[in-house]
Amino acid sequence: MKTAFLNYALYLLLVLPLLLFSKKKGEDFWYYLLVLFFFFLINQFLLDLPRYHPELRFIQGNWNWSGKVLTSAFSILFLVFYQRLSTKEAGLTLRQNGPLKLPLILVFLFILVRTILGGVLVPAETLNLETLAFQLTMPTLDEELAYRGIMLALVNKATCHSKLFRSISMANVVTSLLFGFVHALSLSVGFKVSFEPLYFAQTFLLGLGLAYIVERTGSLLLPMLAHSFSNFLPNLVAMLK
Repeated sequence: MKTAFLNYALYLLLVLPLLLFSKKKGEDFWYYLLVLFFFFLINQFLLDLPRYHPELRFIQGNWNWSGKVLTSAFSILFLVFYQRLSTKEAGLTLRQNGPLKLPLILVFLFILVRTILGGVLVPAETLNLETLAFQLTMPTLDEELAYRGIMLALVNKATCHSKLFRSISMANVVTSLLFGFVHALSLSVGFKVSFEPLYFAQTFLLGLGLAYIVERTGSLLLPMLAHSFSNFLPNLVAMLK
């Protein structure tokens, strides 16, 4: 677990300059920064806990069901007990703000591109119902609630609402970078760095697009649908080859 905590610290250090660059004046920045770091560290710790301690895996299988359940439960409890962040601010609403044409187009493109890439790049696999069930549900529940819900809202509270590249907020960039780092960057024993640039680009751009939809619609509904099916369909296509 020591190496895991070094990874968590590395991810936060990499986004810290952006947070400092765009910080709001006053004490609120430091308060929300500490809350953000606390949430991120606990979230990652719970996700990795069953990997480092298999005896804590209360759901058996080839995928990290237990870690995903723990992180999802933590996010829900955080929203219940942390009174300075409402469920609406975290995107837990069915109501969609503004025109939906562009968000729906983005959702369609995410699913289409990921499915095509899955059909081309992912090698043929045997049918595995556990994999399909996991990809359809758990990454979405965990990651959308944590990254595009809670952490996006916390960074928005800590930073100025300046837009980068027209409609991309600094909070979007920060949370998308974190999302890319946790998927593609790692430190191993001896401080050896492993970085997968293509995987980073894929997860970073996916994070940007999904967070953009959240900020445009005020809801996690469309990003959750996009995330679920863009994970599920590529795996299904690979299994049907």
